[in-house]
Amino acid sequence: MDTESTRILLVEDNPGDARLIEFTLREGVSTTECVLTTVGTLGDALDLLQRSAADGCRYGLVLLDLSLPDSRGIETLLAVRQADPTLPIIVLTGLSDEAVGLEAVKGGADDFLVKGRLGTESLSRAIRYAIERSRINTQLRAQRDTLAQISRLSALGEMAATFAHELNQPLSAILICTESLRRNPLINGDAVIVTELDTISGQCRRAAEVIRRIRGFACRSEWAEAKFGTMVLESVELVRPEFAQRGVRVVTEMGDSLP
Repeated sequence: MDTESTRILLVEDNPGDARLIEFTLREGVSTTECVLTTVGTLGDALDLLQRSAADGCRYGLVLLDLSLPDSRGIETLLAVRQADPTLPIIVLTGLSDEAVGLEAVKGGADDFLVKGRLGTESLSRAIRYAIERSRINTQLRAQRDTLAQISRLSALGEMAATFAHELNQPLSAILICTESLRRNPLINGDAVIVTELDTISGQCRRAAEVIRRIRGFACRSEWAEAKFGTMVLESVELVRPEFAQRGVRVVTEMGDSLP
């Protein structure tokens, strides 16, 4: 087996079958490669799985008999699968239960073994394959999650570019109206209104610059240098109206040689 120590949970209520499986496992797998725990009920198995997950020492595989004192059939598998959706499970069936084993594989089991036909090689191989399939499936799920995240970011970039285009139009209209008001002879002599119009124009141009940067960020992925001092000043200007409303005066003091 690939792992140095794999924790295996055997869920089997028949003492004779449990001893046979334990013996077969010892013959085929080194004791340094696996640690076997045996329980006889589904309730005990679910309790161990819950506690091991809470302790951060999850089991690496379950050997599961479907006919237990407190559960029978495919429901046994579904209960264990619900307790740990990524856990490799090998179902153990009787000689006449191969149909049940096939049903279990369709229901999420990694493999099934007929207890009366268990051999050292078949058991060891089934365990190795189940653990390896689980590892590959975990990697595939992680890759799918990464691709989904990339897809969401790509969609967000496209939305940002669309919003940037749509927002530029009302900003342009505001600037045109502001300049028109500034030229109005009734307003031209009012210093307070002129100052407010200057503020509106400045904020519109600043917003347009932010939108331009968002569009640029959405359209390319390369890094670019930026002046630290410029970023600070622009950030202050973005919140200056709120500072003014709260009576806050902002003073910026920066050296000329900022990187």
